[in-house]
Amino acid sequence: MSGIKQYFGIDFGTTNTAMTGILKSDEGKKNIRYGDEYGSPFPSLVAIDKLTGKVYCGRDVWKEKNELSETCEIIKSIKSYLGTEKIWTIAGKIWTPEIVAGHLFMALKENARNKYQSEVKEAVVSVPVGFSSKKRQALRKAAKEAGINIKSFISESTAALLENYKHLKQFSKIAVFDWGGGTLDVSVVEIKNNTIKELSVSGMKLGGDDIDEALARWAHSKAANKKKSNISFDEMPLKYQDKILTEAEKAKKELSYEDSTNISILKYGELGSVHIHVDFDQFTALTEKYVLRAIGTLEEAVSTAQLNMEEIDCILMVGGSSNLRVLHEKIEQLWINQHIEFPEDPEWSAAEGATSLGIYPGCFKLNQDVGLILSDNTFFSVQECHTTVPSKENQLEFGIVEDTMDARFIFSDNTYSDKEKSKKILDYVTVPVYGFGNERIVLRSYIDEDLVFKAKIKSNHKMEQFERTYELSDLKFYYELPKGLEE
Repeated sequence: MSGIKQYFGIDFGTTNTAMTGILKSDEGKKNIRYGDEYGSPFPSLVAIDKLTGKVYCGRDVWKEKNELSETCEIIKSIKSYLGTEKIWTIAGKIWTPEIVAGHLFMALKENARNKYQSEVKEAVVSVPVGFSSKKRQALRKAAKEAGINIKSFISESTAALLENYKHLKQFSKIAVFDWGGGTLDVSVVEIKNNTIKELSVSGMKLGGDDIDEALARWAHSKAANKKKSNISFDEMPLKYQDKILTEAEKAKKELSYEDSTNISILKYGELGSVHIHVDFDQFTALTEKYVLRAIGTLEEAVSTAQLNMEEIDCILMVGGSSNLRVLHEKIEQLWINQHIEFPEDPEWSAAEGATSLGIYPGCFKLNQDVGLILSDNTFFSVQECHTTVPSKENQLEFGIVEDTMDARFIFSDNTYSDKEKSKKILDYVTVPVYGFGNERIVLRSYIDEDLVFKAKIKSNHKMEQFERTYELSDLKFYYELPKGLEE
């Protein structure tokens, strides 16, 4: 790979993880999707043998997850455990979410190396809007376990929007509808003055996996009825549940472009050979309730942004489950005046947007002030609005105005609180002091790569053990678009 620069982006999803790359040389660029053996994003599923501790990842694990559960601990949705105290004791070893996620990153890395001769050492990673700083830190640690440095984080909605930006740059307010295998995330964003500002987010734990199961259970009922059997889906051996779930997923995808298809299994336990015909109308009847819930989440996000649907210029549909034809038809029926953007391969949008940022990096900027309320009730900014993140350390010195052994720092964002009838208070930090007239209290602050405001406060007359620290992670940012994005 001499003379070739490699850039990688990872959309670390609840059910599937997509990784893409760009190989850039003097001759041009080559885009690669590091999919599984079927060309699909990598399942975010980890199986750990209960006796040996051997770890398995990949599409085969997903296809046999129920059967494997007899001998392995199956860990789904590892992203939801990051930043928590959750642990698993398997094969005499303690497994943390970071360790488990680290194995998933390692599987991605090995897949890229073995199939494409690509060495992944650094990547931009997309995460949901509102993904906490604790979760970001845990994800960064997990990637490091696999030898991958996370260059930066980007929200999934912003990444998907960047990937499709050249088609959408004429719009101002866009709803990004990201429906994956396990969750739906809807973000309402505003593009203005070469920046992306996230106005609201809404979501629910419902996705393509739920639709697969509904279709599989329906097909099982039809097959059992044909064979005059009263065995339930849940009574079927686990390996046969896996088989019909796999076939249901295939049928779901086929019904996105076909009017009918079949769910066929040569050997389905005691029911023998099954062949169930399903047409688009039957599939619509089965899935309509899920689609209506998804549309309700979209409307909730728009309402939270204090907008109505007529003020939304465009709806961007990304994520694998947004391919559903029944969803397309319903969205187009409801909002005939809005532009609906359906990317060709929506499950790859966020990863490809993240990858492009490796070449054309934009930047986060603080969309609020962070500062202190002083003794005269005025606000003093410590980190100003529009500061580029991560920021440089800012050092300030303060004095005390009364005889006290404790100096109280009142952090605020300079907004007015109706509840407090004054400036909104974020937190209090008490710092030990001597109360000398010439005493200086030094405050050093910055915003780090995980978008966390950090401050250290200490009297210049006190020793290091009297230093106090403060962190604030629930900050507001906007994203300044990178140059060269449309290339």
